[in-house]
Amino acid sequence: MNYELVNSLCYYTCMGSLITGVALSVASIWVPNVWQSEFMVKSFSTTGVLFTFAALGALVTKLLTI
Repeated sequence: MNYELVNSLCYYTCMGSLITGVALSVASIWVPNVWQSEFMVKSFSTTGVLFTFAALGALVTKLLTI
């Protein structure tokens, strides 16, 4: 299995999740009543799940390549 490919995919997914999370956080500060929107709650939840999955995937590939 090509662990470098999996590791880079996990890295870019983590970076994308962090950027999306920052954008959503800034939006939640400046947009009034943003937490009343179901879309924003689902967006934050999805970003958290993607970040967790990518971080765990990167950890597993690092452990397997030692």
